Amino acid sequence: MQWEYRRGTGEPWDGTKNLKELLKQENYPEEFRDIVPDYPMNLLEIQRFEHLERFQTDLYLVFGFLQRRWDKEKLREFIEKNKERFQDLREDAYDVIQAYGKVSALKKIKEVCRTETGGYDMCQAWNEIMEEERMKGKEMGLRLGEKKGERRGEKRGEKRGEKRGEERMGRLIEILAEQKDLETLQKAAKNRTYRKKLYKELGI
Repeated sequence: MQWEYRRGTGEPWDGTKNLKELLKQENYPEEFRDIVPDYPMNLLEIQRFEHLERFQTDLYLVFGFLQRRWDKEKLREFIEKNKERFQDLREDAYDVIQAYGKVSALKKIKEVCRTETGGYDMCQAWNEIMEEERMKGKEMGLRLGEKKGERRGEKRGEKRGEKRGEERMGRLIEILAEQKDLETLQKAAKNRTYRKKLYKELGI
């Protein structure tokens, strides 16, 4: 029997369903095509299988987990509903969930979740994964908040600096205009260093 599992909601299987399709016999000479017998492939589409209750082994837990892998709320409900069985999961079932479900974190914390009977506590494992994700989300939120705050602070600082610069320049123009010193005013307008020197001398 062949298992078929794809990430996501699971569209109907559109691949090969028999031996001849698998071998792509259209590429062989016609006289050889009838020599090879054809056999149907017993295909089990995990994500579309509707009768999980028919499984009395850990396949029920494995397939149920994989069906809900990408919906955290449904998965949480399924684990809670089968809490007693998930608390002492066989190693091969744990490994299949980790591999097919693309849950790399399960591999990292595997030994931590080993039970006294030699099984693995998937409830503990999943709670630890969810807690780690929450912490990562919290840290990311804090970092984003800090960056936004920095950007806002920079913008406010720029605006204040621009306003202060305009005020100082306005005051300088006013003083030099009163003194009718057009030459100094023109030089100050073009030379920032000279302008800063005048600010200091005039106490602006």
